[in-house]
Order: sequence, then structure tokens, then C-alpha cells
Amino acid sequence: MDWEERLDDWVNAMMLEHSNPENKSKRVSVKFQDWSFPTDRICDDFLASARDRNDNEILTILRSFLFENTHFPSDDRILERVLSEGLELLDERPEYRTRLLHHMSGPVTPQPGVRWALDLLPDWPQTAIDVIGAYLLTHDAMLPDGRAQGLCDAISVIRSRWLTATKDDLSALHELSPRELECMVAALYKSLGYMVILTPASKDGGRDVIAKREALGISDHALVECKSYSNPVGVKRVRELLGIVSHEKANRGVLVTTSRFTRDARMLAEQNPRLEIVDGGELIALFCKHLGVHWRERRELLMRGVSEKP
Repeated sequence: MDWEERLDDWVNAMMLEHSNPENKSKRVSVKFQDWSFPTDRICDDFLASARDRNDNEILTILRSFLFENTHFPSDDRILERVLSEGLELLDERPEYRTRLLHHMSGPVTPQPGVRWALDLLPDWPQTAIDVIGAYLLTHDAMLPDGRAQGLCDAISVIRSRWLTATKDDLSALHELSPRELECMVAALYKSLGYMVILTPASKDGGRDVIAKREALGISDHALVECKSYSNPVGVKRVRELLGIVSHEKANRGVLVTTSRFTRDARMLAEQNPRLEIVDGGELIALFCKHLGVHWRERRELLMRGVSEKP
């Protein structure tokens, strides 16, 4: 049943079927698709409304798209091929092969569960996405198409719910003073493993944050300039940063704004691999991804411990 593209009917059916698994009297009497979104239209409509839906709806649908330890009909077909063509068929998936063979004579299931990724929500949505993505990378070839699609849909739901900028996020971003913006950007780079230094509030030499990271095979020296603007940032600012990067022999320059960039500014950045530009929406997504979805409420704590260059 495709629910004739009616999102609310499908969501209500999902809630009846999965919110009260012990109450069989409330379960849906017709068979319907609950392992992924049934149509592209329903998918698009749900993702567009994900930030406004209640937690119970979001988590119920994610639980359905994800799954506990299980086995699928595709596992049985793979097992038949292994028994007829030889164990070397799964040489690149030795752990899956072991579970598949043990499943023949015991309670072991071929497919390990991925539903535990929900324990990372709501605080660490990007980590939850990484977990599900790693599962897909490893098990995609052994999953039914519908279940693989369901995992992709779960990632889309998490991203739409917790990693998409809202009006409140944009308001909080514009409430930051220029210095607070610099501190938050420094906190962002610190969370990524960089040693960060805030330059003085005045006479900063065209860079507000100096970010350095040294690791085996990695030496990154980034100069970050922050612009708390309401109007679009033009190409002049991007060109100035490129000159500073060249003068100081840094690896790259990053221009961050609470606003957006003009077309010419974006074109210049695209033509120069040593330049990176981050607009307000992209900055919010980075804050949510690396500082947590509650960065607005925790910003005072996040800004602590960021040192200023003497």
C-alpha cells in the first residue's frame, strides 16, 4: 500500500504499528512498507517537516528503519550460493561468513544490529550518521535493497532533524558579538583537534583564529577570518585573505561569515584550493556536527579555554 502519497496517513500507520508493539489490537490490519519511506514524495515531505515533528514520531520511524540483530531472506540466498560455490565466495567478508555459517545450527544471526546508533541521539547526530554509514559500507552487498534504502533514509531523517539550520539557530548566530563568533569558531577548530590561538580583538592582521594541527603525515596551518555581517561578503574580503595566506605561508585560509557570499566571492574561492568559505548555514551545520546540537545553550562553556595570542 503506497498511501496515495499521503504522509500523515503513513506516519499514523507507523505509530500504530510500532509505538505499542505489545498492544496487537492497535496494529495496522493491512500490509504496508515500514522499512523505508514508501515513496519519494512521502520522503521529501517528511524530511521537510522533520524539525517540527515530536520526538516520539522521529524515534519510532528511526527504530523501524534501523534494526536489531536479525537475518533476511537475502542471507538464505547467499548461504545457498556459499554451500554450492564454496566458502571463498565471502573471503572479503570473513566475519559475516562466520555468522552466516553459525546461523545454520544455532541462534546466531548473520546481520548485526545497528539500532544502537539511536543511543547517540540527540547529542551526537553526526556520530550516529557515521555509525550507520559504516554499517552500509560493510554490509550493503548483503542487505536487501529495501533495508539498505531504509538505512539511507534513517541518515536523511537524522540530518534533517538535527543537522539542518533553523530560524532559531540563525537567530542565535546573529546574536553572537563579533568576538563571541571568533571564540565559537576557535572552539570548533579545537574540537577538531587543532591547537587554536585567538588573535587580539584589534590589529589582528586579517586573521582572527590561527589553527594548527600536527600529526603523522599531516601538517595543517589555517588562518581563519570571521565576519559578523548581515550583508553578503564580497570578493574583496576573499582576495585579501588569499594575500595573507600567501604572505604567512599558511596551508589555507578560511573565511567564515554569519551571512552569505556573493557569486564572485564563491567563484574566487572555488578557483583557489587554498581558500575555504563558510556561510551562516554551513557554520551552523558544523557547530551541530562537532559541538553538539545544543551549542546554542552551551556556547558560554564552549568558548571557555580558548586562549588569546599575547
